[in-house]
Amino acid sequence: MWRVTHGTGNELLIFGTLSPSPASIEWRSDDAKAALSRAQVVLWPPYFTVDVEAGFFGKLSLGYNYAKAKTNPDGRRLKDILRAEDYATWERLRARYLPREPSLEKKRPLVAAEALYAAAIRAAGLTTRKGVEKQIQELLKETQAKLYSPRFEYKLTKEQANSMLKASRSIEMNDVACLTATMDLVDRGLAKTIANANAWATGDIDALDLEEVEKRDIACQDAFSSPTLLADFGVPDIRQSLMASWMRASEHSLKNNATTVALLPISDVLVEGGYLDQLKAAGFEVEASQP
Repeated sequence: MWRVTHGTGNELLIFGTLSPSPASIEWRSDDAKAALSRAQVVLWPPYFTVDVEAGFFGKLSLGYNYAKAKTNPDGRRLKDILRAEDYATWERLRARYLPREPSLEKKRPLVAAEALYAAAIRAAGLTTRKGVEKQIQELLKETQAKLYSPRFEYKLTKEQANSMLKASRSIEMNDVACLTATMDLVDRGLAKTIANANAWATGDIDALDLEEVEKRDIACQDAFSSPTLLADFGVPDIRQSLMASWMRASEHSLKNNATTVALLPISDVLVEGGYLDQLKAAGFEVEASQP
């Protein structure tokens, strides 16, 4: 947990979450209970939404185009897209973690990457379920704190959305990088992922090494959001928009409430240029509080 102040006596307490985390974990929530008991606002992680102006049949059409966008352009298979050595790695990992999923051969690398990552995480005894967030929600029932989720919303017409989906079916998205980064993480970084989960669970922040996870996350986020494709349709950078939305919400809450509790992915908190750096650059004082 990090404590953020700005000379007024008000405080912002940031709790760093991690995914994946141990599937079986007993949470010692005394620190969280103490923080929530005096909080007026709890900030949830920011999220991005796209509002499409489309009726019922328009949304059916969008759903059809989205399903087609998940398959490779021109009927190609993963074997046709990946380098020979990468495809050999994919075949080996698929046989181990996804033996009953031969249909992934026709899917885009991004879809295959997500399926492989989920299967490997489960096999390692980890989970991407937001267990801590659910615990926080339960604790909130015993307090008067208000829950707020900073959001950045972008509106698209039905025509814009359909054009984007159709473009994504043929565009050479860099989702091969997502799959190769995922295979590398599963093949060589799974032990580190498990170690990170255990270090986070015991509050040992110094033992965290998120480099491989961050590399995979960035590669897959860039493929999923396709910055080049989004820019062509006037959609702003998602990561920057989310951070800006959260900064506005946190500054407002810190100014108007004695105590604010915020939940953020710990990688976004600690990374260079992340939330802690942004707060420091804005003139806030930040101090770490170990459990």
